[in-house]
Amino acid sequence: MAADPFESEFARAVAGATRIAVLGIGDDLDPRDRPGILGAILIHGIERPGVTTFLAGTMPENFTGGLRELRPSHVVMIDAADMGRPPGSLGLIHPAQVRGQRFSTHAMPLSIVIEYLEKELGATVVLVGVQPDETAPAGEAATAAVASPEVMAGLERLRDVFSRSTRGMW
Repeated sequence: MAADPFESEFARAVAGATRIAVLGIGDDLDPRDRPGILGAILIHGIERPGVTTFLAGTMPENFTGGLRELRPSHVVMIDAADMGRPPGSLGLIHPAQVRGQRFSTHAMPLSIVIEYLEKELGATVVLVGVQPDETAPAGEAATAAVASPEVMAGLERLRDVFSRSTRGMW
């Protein structure tokens, strides 16, 4: 079986973690921006003792107090990201790629949140991008749709990668 580049990269990013905070980021009312929330919910279902999950929505900066109390060694942020790949694709987004962006659907740009978490917590921040399905319905029709089958398959893969990468850590 060929090595999965995403899984290898993710495992390296969380190696040595003593406590992980998972932040599900996005707009739960918009299926195109919902993958971060759904990914965090799936990871929460793993029930790892060293993992705490936060459903941060569009304002992850509101969770910095809880993160300071938790004092995680690693913060895994999950968010929809247009990577120009098929829906459900996963990728690690280097913080330097985000730092140049000062616009987003979030109240505060993720670049500022990442910078703050790295500086204030001394935590390693890992940003997982999930390619949304841009054909997903918006508006009223969106409330009934959870996510496209492709995006759900990608999120289930993320859950499995997270599970394998953190097995035996605690």
